[in-house]
Amino acid sequence: MTDTPQRYASWTSGKLPLPELVEIKRRGEKIVMVTAYDAPSGRLADAAGVDLILVGDSSGMVMHGRESTVAVTLDEIVLMTQWVTRGAKRPLVVADMPFGSYEASDEQAVHNAIRLVKEGGADAVKLERGGTSIDRARAIAAAGIPVMGHVGLTPQTATVLGGFKAQGRTADQAQRLVDEALALEAAGCFAIVYPFLPNPAWLIGLGVFEGIFTVTGAPARLAMLSRRVHPSQMGRAQGLYGSAQVAAAAIAAMAAGSLFGVGIALPFIATAIAMWVAAALLVPLWRGVDGHPLATRPPVVAPGLPGDP
Repeated sequence: MTDTPQRYASWTSGKLPLPELVEIKRRGEKIVMVTAYDAPSGRLADAAGVDLILVGDSSGMVMHGRESTVAVTLDEIVLMTQWVTRGAKRPLVVADMPFGSYEASDEQAVHNAIRLVKEGGADAVKLERGGTSIDRARAIAAAGIPVMGHVGLTPQTATVLGGFKAQGRTADQAQRLVDEALALEAAGCFAIVYPFLPNPAWLIGLGVFEGIFTVTGAPARLAMLSRRVHPSQMGRAQGLYGSAQVAAAAIAAMAAGSLFGVGIALPFIATAIAMWVAAALLVPLWRGVDGHPLATRPPVVAPGLPGDP
């Protein structure tokens, strides 16, 4: 479906070889993984050159309107995996093992992992947590099925964790996550998922600051626009101003995406710096507005239109 990616050393006409992931990591390149739930999404991910696709039980929340991932069934994952594999030919497709499909015993875990591979067409499976999941991962890997681990924020046990909260914030918790990840690696997992969640309070504060800047800065920008534009040209000026805003937002979004690829925190840091700089410019911006207490220029009367007294 896609052209040959030059970065793949062991290119074949079929599926991306699992050992190639090790080679990509050795070269220090980014390994790209996305979530998909249907054939169109799988096809788009394949066309974009994505390396791995996860058919996640997150579908229960983002697609089916459930309040958690717990209610998602194995049959649902099997169906969605079939859909995704019909659209994605090159990427490795990893099927989530939903809650209740592997906890009871190694035999249950292997049986259901085989279903995901044989019926769903998955190339690998993913299970959550350390603890007993380490034994389940070892049993599945011993059956010849690639396994992906998952530590940290585990949605299937979010109730035990106290909700969808970032994990590993203390030294003891962080060490426990490291130990679990190493144990899953030793059990045969080829990769480990660790979800990252930024500090919600920090994000809320950033959003509040951005909102304050928008509310206070917009009147000044519009007032300056009306001061410098003839009334007959106001419509065109506002259209140009709006187009410039959209273009700036698009450029900022692309820049944020590039920064996110370098480091998770970089887009947030850059946004905060940009807003502080913009806030510092508010005072000189207001000084150019006629009638404002900070105004330093005499009022300018726009030329009258024909028929004006």
